[in-house]
Amino acid sequence: MMENLEHIVVPTIFGGCTAFFVCCIAGLSSMRIRGASFRRVRKLSKPTGEVSGSGTLASVRGGKNTSADAALYHLVQAEHQEAKRLQDYCIAYLVSASATLFAAFVGTAMAATFMAGSEFFHVYSASLDIFALLLVAIAFRRSGRYRVDWIRQRAKTEFLRQWAQTEFILIGDAKQVSAQFDEFHAHANEALAPARGDLLDAVVAFADQRIEEIHARLKSAVTIRPEALTLYLNRRPVRQKSWFTTSVERISHDRDRREVYMVGLFFLASLAALVKFGSLVGLGDDSIATRLAVFALLIFIGLAGASTSAYLGQNQRSIRHRYRAQIREIDDWFVTHRHIVELGSAGHAPQAEDLGALAEAVTDFEQLMNAELFDWIAISTDDAMELGPV
Repeated sequence: MMENLEHIVVPTIFGGCTAFFVCCIAGLSSMRIRGASFRRVRKLSKPTGEVSGSGTLASVRGGKNTSADAALYHLVQAEHQEAKRLQDYCIAYLVSASATLFAAFVGTAMAATFMAGSEFFHVYSASLDIFALLLVAIAFRRSGRYRVDWIRQRAKTEFLRQWAQTEFILIGDAKQVSAQFDEFHAHANEALAPARGDLLDAVVAFADQRIEEIHARLKSAVTIRPEALTLYLNRRPVRQKSWFTTSVERISHDRDRREVYMVGLFFLASLAALVKFGSLVGLGDDSIATRLAVFALLIFIGLAGASTSAYLGQNQRSIRHRYRAQIREIDDWFVTHRHIVELGSAGHAPQAEDLGALAEAVTDFEQLMNAELFDWIAISTDDAMELGPV
């Protein structure tokens, strides 16, 4: 009785420990890799000041008040970091679930091939399956909770960034930056408070309200400093085009790497299939060579399936199309609002008769960014997760 108990309890404990270990290591590794990827993307996506290939904007480092501008940057950046933290946890739980399932698949493949004669390993593999499925259920539930908070925080961050780069830079009071930020922060929190099912509707309603407010305030502005206009153009249209361009290049590079990876898996699987056939004919189905070849074939097919699932989950084909469309829209924006762009490029302040055109230019661009935010929320809410950096 005690011997039978040991044959059940010990491998069961090992199976649970393996599942928990793989789950934790995969999650921690995901966060470290995403952190490194975020720093690399941020370094590569610095704007150059190019305006649709037809000239450059002057480089402006400060607004009406350099210290206020720096303070506002850190306030918005803190919100951005919180959104990134929530995203990292959301993705880490998904990666943990996938890695744990793959570990269970490897265990099952081993139990069905060269470990088929081990009773201990069969119990170990069976317990690993059970614990893996349990951890997957927990991980997906936790990921879903983080996803809702992440989407809401990301939307709030985008509205704060929009406010900071439009109203504050162009017409805000640099002497009361913290108070203005806190006021708008509370306003955004209240507007985006609805639960997950109503979040997109809340974001759309708040975005429409913000466009009306931005248009009205710019059109009725008394004066706008010339460096403020140049700073807005550098930080919004130019920087956003640079970000979209870098993201398209990153996605294209990832696609090329995936093609190489999938071709490599195909050749390895083909080699394993040939070895399996040869060993079956020459050595029989009980030989160690046959079992190892079957195991290798299962692993390569499993890796190909996992890679395809991750690729489809990232929705990169759709993202690439959307980002290219945004680049074209921004190029069209530069052409449509050439007068405002020329004022900013020349460092001239908009006159009273230019305020209407300025309001139209700014709100047209911000509506483009709002539309991208709407698409992102709809896709992320439907579980087609964008796994790239925020």
